[in-house]
Amino acid sequence: MDHYPIPVISVKGYCDVEISPDGISVTTKKKRKDALDYSFERLKGYSFEAFGVEGYKERHITGSCENAMHLIRLYLMCLDILEREEIVTLREKDHDLLMDIRNGRYQKADHTFSTDFYDLLNELERRLDYAAKHTSLPEAPDLAAIEAFQMEVNERVVRGEI
Repeated sequence: MDHYPIPVISVKGYCDVEISPDGISVTTKKKRKDALDYSFERLKGYSFEAFGVEGYKERHITGSCENAMHLIRLYLMCLDILEREEIVTLREKDHDLLMDIRNGRYQKADHTFSTDFYDLLNELERRLDYAAKHTSLPEAPDLAAIEAFQMEVNERVVRGEI
């Protein structure tokens, strides 16, 4: 069992079971065809939600330039992590692009987004897929190293060094 912000039990090659105070979630990645062919009848009687990347994008960015901007920012941050092994929160290089998205430059009059926006998003998705397959990062975090670092920081805080 891994512990990120919440405990996660990974069933390799099948799903992740995430345990939070609000409930238990099961997350899986299926190929589009497999998802379309899957019989959800087995889940009758359970409350569940099934959506793909396309559904996610439609639910979270349609009509909201701010959400669209954050989606692109998160893709860019993921690329930084996978390609350069660094976390860049101050997006100076991407500032103008992100502000253009937030200010509606990529939004049409009907509050949907332009093909230019979706071209950008598709290109970032393509790069992210490639980066995820070719990253030098380990498959899982070194939890012992993380715990040691956390303890060191906590000790320094207690001693008033930070």
